[in-house]
Amino acid sequence: MINFAERFGSAVRVARQYNGSTQRELADKLNICRHHLAEIEGGHKKPSYDLLFSLVFELNLQLDPIFHPDLIQFRTEILDILTLLQDCNDQEVSTFYSVLRTIVEYREVPVTSVSGI
Repeated sequence: MINFAERFGSAVRVARQYNGSTQRELADKLNICRHHLAEIEGGHKKPSYDLLFSLVFELNLQLDPIFHPDLIQFRTEILDILTLLQDCNDQEVSTFYSVLRTIVEYREVPVTSVSGI
């Protein structure tokens, strides 16, 4: 079972990379050394309360998946999709939904063989 430090560290790493920041850039913003951030991202150290708050604020981290992993079990790709959808307008969300529904419906249609090919 993955512990809190590993879950939090992984979430920090994914969010930092998604934001396009290097460890050094984020560490500088947080006024900590890069090695300390690497230890947190690796799940080897837990951040202090103040640093935890700063990381959550700076990276816009969602805490439910970290503190309550039993309640929310989404693959990383799904979380990435949700993050991307937040930046979409209503028309783009509607288009994405239609495409996804089509994929799911198509998947459920049995494939029939075509003779003569």
